[in-house]
Amino acid sequence: MTVRVVLREAGFDLEFHTLTDLAGGTAGVPLADILGRDGFLVQERLIVPPHLVGEADLDAAWHLAPQECNPALLLVGHSALPTQRTAVVVRPKLGGARVEAHPEAMKIMADGVQLLFSAPLCSAPDRTPQALAATFQKIGAILAAGGMPESALARTWLFMKDILADYGLLNEARDRCLEGWFSQAGRVVPASTGIQARMAGPQALSLEFWAFSGTGVTTRMLRSPLQDEATAYGKCFSRAVAVEFPASTLVLVSGTASIDQGGASLHEGDFAGQLTRTLEVIAALLQGAGGDFSTVAQGIVYLKRAGDLELCLRLLAAAGFPCERVLFQVETPICRDELWCEIEVTAVVGRKG
Repeated sequence: MTVRVVLREAGFDLEFHTLTDLAGGTAGVPLADILGRDGFLVQERLIVPPHLVGEADLDAAWHLAPQECNPALLLVGHSALPTQRTAVVVRPKLGGARVEAHPEAMKIMADGVQLLFSAPLCSAPDRTPQALAATFQKIGAILAAGGMPESALARTWLFMKDILADYGLLNEARDRCLEGWFSQAGRVVPASTGIQARMAGPQALSLEFWAFSGTGVTTRMLRSPLQDEATAYGKCFSRAVAVEFPASTLVLVSGTASIDQGGASLHEGDFAGQLTRTLEVIAALLQGAGGDFSTVAQGIVYLKRAGDLELCLRLLAAAGFPCERVLFQVETPICRDELWCEIEVTAVVGRKG
């Protein structure tokens, strides 16, 4: 199955493609056809069963057209599930935007708008504060090379090899790098996901980020009515961020789990209760930008236990959540041992008026 959602602006289209079929293997339009002659692939994610890791790497779009693509993030999935893939493609309109390929990022420039999408940034294998901090420091260097301020950072993804053992180290490294950037009043702290992942390489951390700036774009924090901000208990990320372009809004919802207003875990030992709470929080965040589950363009559902997948799919379908637009990463520990699921989403909301 191939699903496409498009954010349309005067100078460019931002396309979100999901290529997955949990019932019978990956299907749909080949990536070469999706890119066509005018597309630039700014983010590609693959979740593949262990026995297909080598083949999937060769199949990544970067090998087909390295000048038009960021390298893919390759995650090792469950042996019983098929390959799953998402792709984010920028399609400039004639005379409306231009694209610059940087060594570790793709930059898009349109009238009053700049967008920067990083490639996966990989740490050294060492699980040390210094090794992790060096990876975060690459963010500032890439932003500077792209002529964008540090405050343009709107979304980060942090994939760790052992989140339960190293979550403290991860937060220490992130805070050391980012707190100074966002300490000024009014600065929007980026949305983020911090999750465990099995990666094909030896790195302890793989990091990706998106940044937006310009007179034609406004970034604002979306506050959750059901959870306090993570910054209230010392974590440098927002629950969600809205990036408002002239014609539409991009909503970036952080990795979200079953946590109450004060930051405590809810529904311990109850998967259905945890998933229901997670969906309630995400729905409330989307509503804050005028969206709902129908506006979800892409996402990832993280499950600690593979045995919960069938129930998860039933509960998501009953809630009207678009399973066909998200990837499923199972047997993935969440940042707290008692949490059994986490969901992140990106949504596209049309502007009114």
